Amino acid sequence: MKKKNFAAAVLMIALFLIPVITPITAPVFAGGKGQVSGSISAPTAVTAEKGQFPLTSAKSQLSLLCTKPPYLSDFNINDAAKWVENKTNVHVTYVHLPYEGTSAATNLLIAAGDYPDIMMNAGLSTNDAMNYGNQGIIIPLNDLITNHGYWFQEAVKQVPEIPSAIVMPDGKIYGMPNINQAFHTFYSLKAWIYDPWLKKLNLNTPTTTDEFYNVLKAFKTGNPNGNGRPVIPMMGYYASAPRTYPYVFLLNAFVYFNPGSYLAMANGKVTFVANTEDYREGLRYVARLVSEGLLDSASFTQNASQAKQIGTDPAGPRIGVFTDFVWWNFVEYNYNMPDKRADFYPALAPLKGPKGLRVTPVQGTGFNLDFAHITDHAKDPVLAFRWLDALYNLDVTEVTQFGIKGLYWDDPTPGALGINRKPALYRVLKPFPSEGDTGSVRNVFMGNRYSDLRLGEQANWSNPATAFDQEPRLYQETMDKYYPYRPAEGTYVPLVLNQTATESGEVSRLTEQINTYVQENLVAFITGNKSLDRDWAAYTAEFQRLDLQRYLALKQTAYDRQYGKK
Repeated sequence: MKKKNFAAAVLMIALFLIPVITPITAPVFAGGKGQVSGSISAPTAVTAEKGQFPLTSAKSQLSLLCTKPPYLSDFNINDAAKWVENKTNVHVTYVHLPYEGTSAATNLLIAAGDYPDIMMNAGLSTNDAMNYGNQGIIIPLNDLITNHGYWFQEAVKQVPEIPSAIVMPDGKIYGMPNINQAFHTFYSLKAWIYDPWLKKLNLNTPTTTDEFYNVLKAFKTGNPNGNGRPVIPMMGYYASAPRTYPYVFLLNAFVYFNPGSYLAMANGKVTFVANTEDYREGLRYVARLVSEGLLDSASFTQNASQAKQIGTDPAGPRIGVFTDFVWWNFVEYNYNMPDKRADFYPALAPLKGPKGLRVTPVQGTGFNLDFAHITDHAKDPVLAFRWLDALYNLDVTEVTQFGIKGLYWDDPTPGALGINRKPALYRVLKPFPSEGDTGSVRNVFMGNRYSDLRLGEQANWSNPATAFDQEPRLYQETMDKYYPYRPAEGTYVPLVLNQTATESGEVSRLTEQINTYVQENLVAFITGNKSLDRDWAAYTAEFQRLDLQRYLALKQTAYDRQYGKK
């Protein structure tokens, strides 16, 4: 009966996802839907003390559902997965989900009642986890973490924001987070300025909005290329991620402007910024740049490919300033352009506005919520949890995320420094694989890639060219230009704000209608299709009809519940 049920579920997925799903060989999971309680009082095969390996004295079994990207081999024959098995003495049977359509595939398997002990990187959202938790399909982890956790608690010491973030409104923890702190993505609202033009025109790097205006004006009129060709003083492009929009970088000189929510904090209260006078003055500044041809209006319509075509013009640089979290989306990597023009676009620090504001919003947490879950089919939930907890161990993380030691990486050269110029933690021997790799399970298994671990990769600082390599340069530009202008605690809404199942539908609706309205009007104001004088009153009045106060109240409730004084 079980084989029949599982075969039907896989067939459902295949029919739903063709052609993106690849054939999979799937085991039959123990128990049908709801047949196993997942009680942590059940007998466990674990014999090791917390924080010790192997977990069991006798080989034990678990089953796990996860995404398999094309760049990795079948986990059932993967060397890194085998290494984890030897380390823990737990044999895991892996069932692969398609790289695309992951969430739909997982939900179909759950609906069919054929799902494994653990689901990891399976496309479940926080709302999914809460819903399945309320149904008893995903079990709460609070007691498991308290009574059986070790490596997770050690990891949380390095990322103290996690505990408040993973507790759901009902007080339960349903998912384990994946820690992957890419330092440069925390402050991703960057701009890059062409330094040779500054030198040619005898200009200093701008630090204020007034100085920036004057620099753009000089770029437009001063023939910085020396050949009379028209130039583009400033440009961005339209993408799903607002970090490429020039106005986001510019508005933060006037108001704390998080393009994902338009929210900020003041004295413990959630506030809305997109109807304030400071915001209007910021729009007025951006609109002036657009009207004078200093900020290219194509920034609001062109895509990444069109922007890169301009940025990589073989006749020479044409753009004075561009906005993106990395340079290569505009001007390629230095080794792909004969003139290495990327090396001549240093990052531009946030500008100081007329009231002295100079800030770069926080844009990343460094961890993914609900990355791994234990289901009610786990006959030994303590074993399932201890196996997941083991993935936060540094030795395990290094193998799962970097690959087999001695093949992909090794101990650093004595005295060598890492990307962060602290003593190096490891030395890369082989670059990250491109397809079918058998030696790592990177980005699928969770782990503890905390910031100093990622930045502990050995760098050859005796070579001046290292400063222009991707990771060293991203780290240094972020540390020097953006980290000093990070917002103070209490001035911004935490990026993780969990709503109850009852609240989430209403919050989603209000977020969609308010954000859409702000975005449409923002572009209209800065392109001159609406007047910041004549149309402003009508614009701000509309927020009452859009239930802005209800939206703020729901956000405040979630904030107080999650981060308020206990």
